[in-house]
Amino acid sequence: MIYQTDYLVSRSREASLRTALDFVGELWTQRLNVHVAALIRMYLPEKRRKEPEKEEDEDEEKASRVEREDEEHE
Repeated sequence: MIYQTDYLVSRSREASLRTALDFVGELWTQRLNVHVAALIRMYLPEKRRKEPEKEEDEDEEKASRVEREDEEHE
């Protein structure tokens, strides 16, 4: 009888420990996701600012090429 009680208590502790570890794991995952999301937000606006400049440079290059080709044909 004592063996069964000890077994039940140990199973209960094991279940409690699993629940606690799951909870801590979930909190850790949420915290990590928040940090990753913050890093993405920090990086993307900077990247978005750089991309239009590249597009403008490409547009200017295309325009200058077209002008040169027009001058050569004349």
